[in-house]
Order: sequence, then C-alpha cells, then structure tokens
Amino acid sequence: MPWHTDNNLLQGSQFLRKHEMQCLVFLIYLSEPNLSPFQYIEGSHLWSSKYDDEIYISDRWVQTHYQQNIRTFEIKKGDLIIFDLHGIHRARPFKDRHHVRNSFQFQVEQIKDEYLGHGEQNLVNAGFIDNPSPDLFNYLGFGIQRNYPVFPNSSIATMAIPELMKLYKQLLLLTLKAISNNLAKGLLTGEWEVSLKRKLWHLKLPSSNSRKS
Repeated sequence: MPWHTDNNLLQGSQFLRKHEMQCLVFLIYLSEPNLSPFQYIEGSHLWSSKYDDEIYISDRWVQTHYQQNIRTFEIKKGDLIIFDLHGIHRARPFKDRHHVRNSFQFQVEQIKDEYLGHGEQNLVNAGFIDNPSPDLFNYLGFGIQRNYPVFPNSSIATMAIPELMKLYKQLLLLTLKAISNNLAKGLLTGEWEVSLKRKLWHLKLPSSNSRKS
C-alpha cells in the first residue's frame, strides 16, 4: 500500500479531490502474524494539505524528507489504532504473495452540508450494539446519506489461492450433499421418505438399556 491520506472526495468510485473535514480513523487488526504493520508519518496531519493534489506519495520522497518521522506499529491481533485521517500513512509493503491481512476499519467524520452523501455504505449490524441511543446511532452514521461504493471491492476474484481452495472444498461437499438429497427425493415416494426418516431418527435415539443405566 503506497503512502496516502484518507480524506478523499469521490464521485462514484472516481477520485475528485481532498477535503478538509475533521475525522478519526479506527483500525483493528484481526489476524496474525502481521507482515505489513501500520506506518504513520508523525505530525503529517498538520502539513499534508500541501500535497492535496497527490492521491499517493512516493516512498522515495518520504524516505528522503521524513524518514526520521516514520513510526511503525508492530501491533497484535485485537489491538486498536486511532489516527487523524489527514495524516500520511500506509501498511508496510511485504513480499509474501500468500499473506492475508484481516482488519476492521471505520472512520468518523464531521460531515458538512456541502458534502452530504460523502462516505461509504454503513455495514454495521445494529443488533450488535449495546445500549443504543439516538446520539450513538448518529455518531455511527445510521440514517445518513452515503453515496460511495463499498471499499475495498472484495469478491471471490480477490481471494488468495489458499482461501479460494478452502471455499471450493466447502462448496464441493455442499454440492454433493444437495445432489444426493435431490436424487433421494426424486426416487422415493412421500411415504417411503417419511418411513426412512423415522428409522434414521430411531437409530439416533439412545437404546432402552442405556436409558435405564
């Protein structure tokens, strides 16, 4: 991931420009080991607006001018990082193509009227929220218009090969089970099907001797 800030204004998925709204980003790592720890240029939230015409900043430029300000956070699974959205940051590059980094991230912005619709769709299940209140729902963005597509764009096409193979194995077993069930239903009459289910049910029940003991 290149060096960047997250204060992007979009039209659909198209980048327009940077914005100046205040925002905090909450980042939680969900997996270990982490080959790509979070890196942040200390104090960059104060001057990053000078480079608002750049969506990404080159590592060579950062290493030349701000190497001494780079802070690397070797955090563990479940740790939380909170940072200013205007700060320049990245996930440190790694070479293992099979490494998968799982994380949960959300950001809270002070949306101005002229930016109505700014933000991604809210995917939070309200059923997981303890002691809900109007203020909390407003803080989490429930009921607020969001026009941006979900990011990152995740699908079966973006899965790593080992995870993809696990999925195919699960789908194969479920497919074979579905085929056998449909064949059985097609070959057995309703009366035979009920009788077979009763026999299987009795096989699962504990024997009379085991009940007495």
